[in-house]
Amino acid sequence: MSINKILKVSAMMAFLLCVSNNGYAKTNTQEAYDNYLSTYKAYQEAVNENKSNSEIQSALKAFTEARNKYQKMVGTTSTKGSESIAIPQSAAPYTVIETSKAQTDNEVNSVGIPTKTPAKSVISQTNDIQRSCEDLYNKLSESDKHVIDELRETSDKSRAKELIKAVESKMANTANKDTVNFMKYEVATALDRLSMDKNKADKYLKELSSSKSTRFVQLAKLNQTWRDAKTKKVNWQKTLAEKNDKLNSTKESFKNTSWLAFPVKIFRGIKSVVSNAQFTSNQGDYEDYMVEYEAIQAKFITNVNAVFDEWQATIDDPEESANIRLVYDNYEAWYARWNLLNSATKTIDVQYFIIMDDAFGSSLLGTLQKKANEGVKVRLMVDTRGSNKISVRTRGYLLELAKNKNIEVKVYNPFTSNILSTFTDLRKMESSNHDKIVIVDGAKCIMGGRNIANTYLVNEEDMEDAWRDCDVIIDSEKICSQLKVAFDEEFTSMKAYDAENKITEKFSGSYTNKMVAAYNSMSYYLANCKLYNGKSKNSTFNSMVKQVNEELDKYVHMNNYRNFRLMDYCHVVPAHIIDNNSLTGDRKDITENIVKYIDACRTEIYIQNPYFALTDRADAALHRAAARGIPIYIHSNSERSSDSAPTEAVVLRDWKKMLTEMPTMRFFARNKDGQLHG
Repeated sequence: MSINKILKVSAMMAFLLCVSNNGYAKTNTQEAYDNYLSTYKAYQEAVNENKSNSEIQSALKAFTEARNKYQKMVGTTSTKGSESIAIPQSAAPYTVIETSKAQTDNEVNSVGIPTKTPAKSVISQTNDIQRSCEDLYNKLSESDKHVIDELRETSDKSRAKELIKAVESKMANTANKDTVNFMKYEVATALDRLSMDKNKADKYLKELSSSKSTRFVQLAKLNQTWRDAKTKKVNWQKTLAEKNDKLNSTKESFKNTSWLAFPVKIFRGIKSVVSNAQFTSNQGDYEDYMVEYEAIQAKFITNVNAVFDEWQATIDDPEESANIRLVYDNYEAWYARWNLLNSATKTIDVQYFIIMDDAFGSSLLGTLQKKANEGVKVRLMVDTRGSNKISVRTRGYLLELAKNKNIEVKVYNPFTSNILSTFTDLRKMESSNHDKIVIVDGAKCIMGGRNIANTYLVNEEDMEDAWRDCDVIIDSEKICSQLKVAFDEEFTSMKAYDAENKITEKFSGSYTNKMVAAYNSMSYYLANCKLYNGKSKNSTFNSMVKQVNEELDKYVHMNNYRNFRLMDYCHVVPAHIIDNNSLTGDRKDITENIVKYIDACRTEIYIQNPYFALTDRADAALHRAAARGIPIYIHSNSERSSDSAPTEAVVLRDWKKMLTEMPTMRFFARNKDGQLHG
């Protein structure tokens, strides 16, 4: 039995041990949960605000009663030294997993309240001190409040200068020292946030730290802690960039050295291994520091709009009015790709983790071949592991496309390029490129969760185990230029290798005919809702038409392409691209931004992801959100729907602990065949 099968069986056994089939009344449970959540928040506020002991005990009693009632309703029972958890069931196709029982006695106090809920850390101190300044804010005139509000949120430096000038004018004409100190702090914070005038920010903070007001002395010190942390972060990033440059240099040197110079090759190989190990170690240390850094950063983030605007301010030509459409329907996701690719007149960039050699994959490759023959410049990259059917086992498709003068084909991280990684970091040996990107004419693009295979592109009504996914279509040259940067960084990386274009004429003709047949069959079916009946003297062509037709004949509901319009139901909104390189790259914008959004959240957090395995940084951010009382809704897969047994094993191990430590969290898992992949 394979390791994957063993893991799946083990995960299933663990799941069956945990799951109870006892139902519950959804409405009553929801009311109990809401009461449990509100009493928890009330208790937490009583502690953080230093209320009287009687008020804290009263809040604690209400919370304890609400918690016990909720646990009883969902079937959670406990005895000292042992634990029995019943996971309540909701209506199919989802399982609702929720509990609040701690894993061990060490994680709770005598009444079962998680001890990891923050008490008086630096972060909660910031909250307390900032709250104590709100009375000063509330005493301002409405016009002055408006100026302060705008100063807190603006990302426009020119506008910030105008607002700061207005605040400083007010300071000069105000006798109340606390009000003046409050305004100094707001100005210093804005200057620091927008990286505008470090000297003035330092001046105001120094004045605050020597004032007679304790709260402003504390605020100034906390602000300085934050500024020191940012300086340390910049130094860390410089170090990583230097280490990464050194690593790439040693790898390139090893790669370009012939094995004929055996001693030199070995020496450079060892040097590359050492550089790789150093960089990996530094990356781990940096991630550890970022947990600390983001905890400090959290209380200096105002709201989600400010996070968005802060990133927009880093872009030379930000997009404020992109046409954006979300696509949930699998067939419409395929219509969108077909429509977009066939509309190309200048360029096509395509990057996928998986392209299968089924009706969808072979016809998409046929489309690329057709457009290249029309003069369109095409760049295609697939991942070795995800697309092994066309990049390894039947790589003739890629090799044939690579012969076309208008097509550049690359394969990401082939196995043969990773011999050294076996001795340093197995993750790099398995490193994959998971991007799913289509950019056409530098003006329109599609990206999201879907790969190119029937699993992703056929609706459940025609394939019972079809996956549920989400894509975004964007009509914007500015966004496409940002996405092209993400594409180029992977396409030109050292892990992207040119597809070999040596192929025999016999082999070549076979795959040419396959792609032409697949394109013709798909094109005819979409346009006419009928199977293609074209014949050729070439047996490979006819065989491929038959193969594709047999597959398309099963998709009886794929019949609305003629009515499809690419940008129907779109929204006009500001937008930008954030990107992570694959494991071996140094761009890590996604984690940093997601953590900021979580820390900026003031209302609710929804996370949908097929593989819910938290990094330390994401885990810390969600803990902070729960401590603020923010409802968190997680939607992922169960063992039944997931294709990743190791990931589900992590969820099955950690879900009780997560829900104990984060009582504002609820966890929903798909309980049906066909993975959730959005």
